[in-house]
Amino acid sequence: MRLRDRIYLFSVIIPALMACTIVLVGVFSINRILYPLNRDNLIHQIDHFVNEMDIEYTTLRKTGVWDIPQSRKASVDRLLEKLTGGHLVKYSKDNHGFFFIVSTDGNIVYHPFLPAGTNVLTRFSPALWKDQDGDFTYLLDNQPHFCVYKSCPEWGWIVGKSIPQAQMYRQRNEYLGYVLAVTGLLLVVSLSLAYHFSMRLNRRIDRSLEAVQQVERGNLDAHIEDTEDPDELGSLQRAFNLMIRRIREVIERHIRTSEELAQAHSQMERRIEERTAELEAAKQQAEQANQAKSDFLANMSHEIRTPMNAILGFSELLSKEDLEPAHKDFVRTIVHSGESLLQIIDDILDFSKIEAGKINIQVEECCLSELLHGLESTLRPLAYKKKLDFNILQCGELPARIHTDPVRLRQCLINLINNAIKFTSQGHVYVNVSIESDDNQSLLRFDVEDTGIGINEAKLESIFESFQQADGSTTRQFGGTGLGLTITRRLTELMGGRVSVTSTPDKGSVFTLLFPLEIGELQSECMDRYNVANETTHKTKNTAITLFAGKALVAEDTPANQYLIQLLLERLGLEVTVVADGVQAVEKVGIESFDVIIMDMQMPNMNGFDATKILRDRGCRTPIIALTAYAMKGDEQKCYAVGCNAYLTKPVNRDSLKQTLAQYLDAKASQSEF
Repeated sequence: MRLRDRIYLFSVIIPALMACTIVLVGVFSINRILYPLNRDNLIHQIDHFVNEMDIEYTTLRKTGVWDIPQSRKASVDRLLEKLTGGHLVKYSKDNHGFFFIVSTDGNIVYHPFLPAGTNVLTRFSPALWKDQDGDFTYLLDNQPHFCVYKSCPEWGWIVGKSIPQAQMYRQRNEYLGYVLAVTGLLLVVSLSLAYHFSMRLNRRIDRSLEAVQQVERGNLDAHIEDTEDPDELGSLQRAFNLMIRRIREVIERHIRTSEELAQAHSQMERRIEERTAELEAAKQQAEQANQAKSDFLANMSHEIRTPMNAILGFSELLSKEDLEPAHKDFVRTIVHSGESLLQIIDDILDFSKIEAGKINIQVEECCLSELLHGLESTLRPLAYKKKLDFNILQCGELPARIHTDPVRLRQCLINLINNAIKFTSQGHVYVNVSIESDDNQSLLRFDVEDTGIGINEAKLESIFESFQQADGSTTRQFGGTGLGLTITRRLTELMGGRVSVTSTPDKGSVFTLLFPLEIGELQSECMDRYNVANETTHKTKNTAITLFAGKALVAEDTPANQYLIQLLLERLGLEVTVVADGVQAVEKVGIESFDVIIMDMQMPNMNGFDATKILRDRGCRTPIIALTAYAMKGDEQKCYAVGCNAYLTKPVNRDSLKQTLAQYLDAKASQSEF
């Protein structure tokens, strides 16, 4: 049921209930008040009548007339006459009933409708008269009458008054009529007022409901009109209008804020796009600059290594000839200078590759003792020249084999040991190798200890920065690029290790390398470095020089390198054919068979990459060894991708060349010197 229906219903029910209540209360009150009032009025009239009879009786007694029967009868007649002509007639003729007098034996003394002497005991039970006074109801002419009586013992009479009950209830009915009329009037007025107020209330509720429905449909301009009433509904309507106004203000602020945010977002996106474009352009420029740098370094590596290959190669061959002592010193100086220049080139290339993120760490299992023995064999001559005590010391048990990048580890140790020998003029250079535990992690430790010039404490961190040395004068005195320690630290970190230094000026320094060990490495066979060194020396002394049999094709554009590689291969026992570019190499393979091909990757007309790919596409299965002066990351993979079997960099190392050729050619032993 809707609220308006409930309001209509209550506006009718409540006045009706009030009217019924008034009627019931009125009827109850009238019955409780008027009925006893009428009875008491009758009793009062009887009492008054009896009092007059008592007065008359007293008068008759005083005069003595009462004792004379004849006089008493006359007095009674007079009294009856008096009463008949006065009170009895008065009370009999009005609308309030009639009086009657009955003797104690039931005979009528006076009655307005019945003759005197009529015995009423036949009509009324004698029990009705047993009391001196009382009341009873009887039928007279088929109409109910109410009778009140009282006895007069002195007279021997019973005086009563009878009144029709309809007459007795007339006043009550009149009052009830008044009550019903007033109640009806009040009911009509209350219903009218209730209807008026309910209609007004429903109109206010309808306006509120209509406003709510409009808001529900999204119309926030809706509001409730005529909300000035001071009642609760008016307060609720005013609160609703205020709430809608506040919501509208909040939404308007939100819309303004959204528009501002959208505008700011658009501006931000435009700025981001502009900045992104700038960053993209800067990135492209940086990439182009980085690529240009890489290309430049690769070209410089090729251009420098190509003549360096001839310089070092021919110097090494020349050192094997029968020369005068002074000439041998010249050759050794040339070799030493070329190796120094090559070291500088390698440092710059390594640094550039690290900066460009192109360094490649290749972890593999290697023999620790052979690594240390190779270091000792390589670096001992340098220490011997400066009359320094140089030793690699095994401090405790060490694993025989470790997993690391042996090339990069050897490079780091060579950098540190070279620096130690370079900056030490007297005393010793020791490399202490041991195992260290740190936070349940086993570490392989290398301590490069020297008694050199030392480093000031304030300079200990700066020496690992690029192109930095502890003192600028050391560059002029000892030489170097200042990249060795930077490369060492970067390579060590790439292999998961760390480098540190402690130093005292004029007393020496200790550079420490720490590399994590795998769990299985500690549980493997322990190393005995000195026995391995002896075995290696013994094998070296008893190994014959290897010569090969077969035909080799060399594709090289530089005449000096053509002659050098041809000379190296011929001294290894091979029959050599030389061509100047890839086009000639492809043509030569098409008309002649070879056992191995040495392919320079950078040549005019057709480079080695294209020539190798064409040969492989034509079904050539001859082993191709790439020979290049490039030393940047990815060059080796490019060579393998086009079909090369092996990869060598310039300057050509004769031992690497022999090892590579041994994989593809048949060998024969010879005792002749190389």
